[in-house]
Amino acid sequence: MNKKQLHESTVSYVKGKLEKEFDIQLTEDTWKSEVPEFIDLISDGPGQDQKYAVYVCDNVRFNQNGKISERSIKILVKNFLRLRNLRKKYDKQILVMTDPQVYIQLKKDNPYFFRNIDLKQIPETILIEFPVFPNDFLEDKSNNDEFTARQLILAMKLNLIKYDQFPKDVAEVMFLMLDQFGYLRNKPKMKHVSSVEDSEI
Repeated sequence: MNKKQLHESTVSYVKGKLEKEFDIQLTEDTWKSEVPEFIDLISDGPGQDQKYAVYVCDNVRFNQNGKISERSIKILVKNFLRLRNLRKKYDKQILVMTDPQVYIQLKKDNPYFFRNIDLKQIPETILIEFPVFPNDFLEDKSNNDEFTARQLILAMKLNLIKYDQFPKDVAEVMFLMLDQFGYLRNKPKMKHVSSVEDSEI
């Protein structure tokens, strides 16, 4: 799996969650509407009481000190403001974050993302964790039905599992997530990843 495929899977997962929560129909065919390229989902078809524009932010990169990279912050702020500018055409603008660490850091350091979310002029920021993996490889060590990427990284730190023990499909995604979260110093090939230590953050 590559980053593009992972993003497509993320958007599809978020789509299902939002449709259920807000009782709406969203489409990924944003190219049919005049919206910026970063918008992932829209709801503006006939019969919809409100029009939605959704930005799925799933590619925030971290430095090795565990902080969001400056470049990612700049891109996020830029797209947040662009999302806000769609308020005249779309009744509800939603910024979806898929990583709880991004959500926590922004809430602490950039409260603007969460200020006055009930007002129409400010996009709503919500957390929908992804990727999520069914637990069919750690049943003997955990009662969890599923794991997030952050939970699997913690499991690696606690030596509950090593990278080469992941099923192939999980390993492919986790390699991308470990790189994005700043754990891979020299970006080794997948087969060279074995474990994750706190010092590697």
